[in-house]
Amino acid sequence: MADVQIFADLFTNIDEAVLAVFTDAARGVSTYITPIAWVTLGIMLLITATFIQYGRGNDVQGFAKKLFYGCLIISALGGLYVTWIAAPLMKIPDELSLAVTNQKTATNTVDALASHLLDLVVGVLQAVVETFKTWNVGGALVLLLAALMIIAAGSLLLVAVVFNIVYAKIGMAYLLGVGPVFIFFLMIPAVKNWFFSWLNTVFYFVMLTVFSTMTMLMFTGIANKFMEKLAAAIQASFSAKMSFSQGVYSWLSGSMNSAAAGEAAQNVVITEWSIISIALQIVLVFIPLFLVAMETKTMVQSVTGGSGGSFGTGVVNAVSTMWRGGVGRPG
Repeated sequence: MADVQIFADLFTNIDEAVLAVFTDAARGVSTYITPIAWVTLGIMLLITATFIQYGRGNDVQGFAKKLFYGCLIISALGGLYVTWIAAPLMKIPDELSLAVTNQKTATNTVDALASHLLDLVVGVLQAVVETFKTWNVGGALVLLLAALMIIAAGSLLLVAVVFNIVYAKIGMAYLLGVGPVFIFFLMIPAVKNWFFSWLNTVFYFVMLTVFSTMTMLMFTGIANKFMEKLAAAIQASFSAKMSFSQGVYSWLSGSMNSAAAGEAAQNVVITEWSIISIALQIVLVFIPLFLVAMETKTMVQSVTGGSGGSFGTGVVNAVSTMWRGGVGRPG
């Protein structure tokens, strides 16, 4: 199997960049929001103490709870946020993917998918080369078509799952960068739900990575079966071509009748179409997996109640806005 590490390097670079960006952003937001949180807590405690003093309330226990929870919230959005909240949340997608697959993180699963795709393509291309060596141009072109179909369908699936994972990493960085603001909202009953919306969206990006990893894992499991069938079909094709070549020489020398030579030619055609059949089956597997990868965001949204937005809708809106503004308008 080919050892592909392209995406490991890609995701390592993305992780380093994302970590630096969201860490700096989170520290800056935390520094900004912490004094506001202390002032807010002080005002809330002052109002509660005033009510108690003037007999409009005697909930001393409630006052103590507000003080305790307020200090806890400020600690969470303050110095503890980056180390105790943001950093662990950023690691959850890969750790949960590792638990689901029992062996691979999302990054390793992408490389495994690319490796399996490369092995499938290389296997068919080897058959193309060997077929050209026997001057069977028609059979070689058919096998080349099979390789192109696998490349096209597999590339679509690979791009879809890589996009989902990168999208989830960047989305998590955005959310964790402004996390202290939403933790602060826990102190204000009127906007407390905004914190839970933020938390749902964080969970959305976590599950988007996990579901994408499961899609890739499903493909690698299916690809293993097809690789075994493809290897057997290619070997059978080589054997059939050798028999056909020997049959042609025997027929020309008169030691084999035309019926036997025709049967050898028929076996060559059957084995070549067997490879085409396997390639078509691979493509037919790729297509639903690609559609699943494209709909992963919808599935995750229905499970988590969060929403990470829609890249496609954003592109359409941007183009529409530019068009209405006169950019690209003809005339």
